[in-house]
Amino acid sequence: MSKKGYAVDVSHEPPSPETAGLLRRLETEAVAEMHEEIARIPSALPVSWTEPSPFADLLAEGLRDWCQTDLALINSGLLLESLAPGPVTKEDIHRLCPHPINPAVIEVSGAVLKESIHAAYTQKMIHLPLKGLGFRGIKLGVLAFSGITIEMGTAGEDALVKKIKIQGADIENKKMYRVAAPDMFTFGPLYPGLSQTKQKKYFMPEMMRDVLQFILEKKYS
Repeated sequence: MSKKGYAVDVSHEPPSPETAGLLRRLETEAVAEMHEEIARIPSALPVSWTEPSPFADLLAEGLRDWCQTDLALINSGLLLESLAPGPVTKEDIHRLCPHPINPAVIEVSGAVLKESIHAAYTQKMIHLPLKGLGFRGIKLGVLAFSGITIEMGTAGEDALVKKIKIQGADIENKKMYRVAAPDMFTFGPLYPGLSQTKQKKYFMPEMMRDVLQFILEKKYS
């Protein structure tokens, strides 16, 4: 005739020995797993959220390789710290790239891609204190690319994108391009042109940190 649900306060109850033992065992296993070394880098990989940087470029290269596309773009704010030389563990990977964000591949026109790249270089977008969409960083950061080269100028406080080349050729407005990107670019108001495209493919359960581990192992293990 009726039913109801409610929470029961168990804080005053004695802990379950079985549960406590299970948690200790799982924590031990997790610590061992996270301390596994996956690569050893010879020199530092710095990242900048406001300027092009080697670490962000490496992640963009890894995303392009992993998704098997001609080009890739990421926001440098996905990497929370630079990577010091020496051994790299899974714990380092998780600390540097903690976001529950999946790789994605989208198909967009050159015109949409050009519009998105121009928007990405504004100070508003670079310093955007993004919350949500899976992002766990501080600010969105400047874009990093693979397969794309950009000639820059200046226009007031914002950088000016003068020329964009895809695989060495000038970008074509009507040509369709397969672009690897973080899934956060494919929904929400960040880049409307990218989010409104109908051709989207998501890779799950892999996350961006899996791509980071992939490229570090490929380059340095």
